[in-house]
Amino acid sequence: EPWLLHDFNEDFYGEELRLAIVGYIRPE
Repeated sequence: EPWLLHDFNEDFYGEELRLAIVGYIRPE
């Protein structure tokens, strides 16, 4: 269902963005 896929994409993008910010602030 399109709305389900849309929600999944938003969550995935949010997680990627959060990890990118954390990695930038505190590089391992």
